[in-house]
Amino acid sequence: MQTASQPSSGDAVHPRAVRLLFLALDLKPEEDHAECIHVKEVVRNMAALGHDILLLTSRESAWSSNGMGPRTSVRPTGGGPTVEELMNVLRETKRFRPDVIYERRFLPKISAAVSMMTGVPAVVEINGLVEDEMKMLGKERRSALPPPLREYAFSLIFRQMQRVVTVTEGLAGEMRRLYDLPLQRLVVIENAANMMLFRALDKDACRRRLGLDPESRWICFVGGLYPWHGVETAIRAMKLLAAGPSTVRLLIVGDGPRRAALEALARQLAVDDRVRFAGKVPYEEVALYISACDLGIAPLTRERNTRIGSSPMKVYEYVACGRPVVVSAVAGIGDWVEREGVGSLAEPDNPQDFADKMTKVLSDTRLLEEMPLKGPAAVARDHSWAGVAQRILTICETVARET
Repeated sequence: MQTASQPSSGDAVHPRAVRLLFLALDLKPEEDHAECIHVKEVVRNMAALGHDILLLTSRESAWSSNGMGPRTSVRPTGGGPTVEELMNVLRETKRFRPDVIYERRFLPKISAAVSMMTGVPAVVEINGLVEDEMKMLGKERRSALPPPLREYAFSLIFRQMQRVVTVTEGLAGEMRRLYDLPLQRLVVIENAANMMLFRALDKDACRRRLGLDPESRWICFVGGLYPWHGVETAIRAMKLLAAGPSTVRLLIVGDGPRRAALEALARQLAVDDRVRFAGKVPYEEVALYISACDLGIAPLTRERNTRIGSSPMKVYEYVACGRPVVVSAVAGIGDWVEREGVGSLAEPDNPQDFADKMTKVLSDTRLLEEMPLKGPAAVARDHSWAGVAQRILTICETVARET
């Protein structure tokens, strides 16, 4: 089976500075959800490697490039009618004169149009399939075009891209199947963790600071409370965990549209005394919550994740903090966890299997003792943001040379 390419992370020295126009037109980077964190980490590390970045964000954003260094500028440009958005980006393109346009958005219609009008090559990064997510949220994607014509139009837009970056092989395969993209234009670059922020902290000190029961075994979930993250499975697993010498508790860090339903489920199952919802916390403090726990989980659902795979930042962050993990056995993250020996895999949507695997990992004294050294080393090999930035820049340099 042919797969998309995975660029080397070893090219730390770049022959010349790349001028990169980074389009995150829907985002307000001040919001600490996963997509915003991804963009900030990539841009910060690109600039640190000596490249000039102009980041265009939502016009509703008040975020500035403070702390990003002198080579990064930010302009709140995105939003509004498509034609207006296009003209604003075109104006910034002519002023900045980039070598490459890099857009993080499912449908890169703006970068495709600007690329056609200016000749500047464009690259898009895809994190998932929008229609799958909308379906799981009970929403319907509206379009004036009939489905066959819409797919044809999408294919034309994606074919304008010099490269299409995805976070998993499965997603790359789906993009190729849906839009008939040439294999050589598909590149897989998985997600990462900030190794400076996410590191092993003293568990007892973190528990005291957060007011967590010091005698319990704590399991941690970090992330947005969306249907595809499968937190229901974790809560149901809490009902099935065998009684042991110490109580097992679940700490849920994050917020989202499923929170009220998840809280109701915990009450319904009479485990609400063992499930704590911490809510959304600043990105810079997440490591404190992870380090207070014994185990990190990613109970990803079969729907959406089995088809395209997954590369969730949360898992790399757990492991960077020296905590073992239990994750759903889906392509991408499941392969990495198994290969690195940093935890266990459970069947998606199966509370009993998750309960069994969590019990297994919590009982694995050797793994628990090894993780503070083994975990960070595993993440540093292939899943640092510096490495991701280097891979993206390698692509951008190649694209710039090709045009």
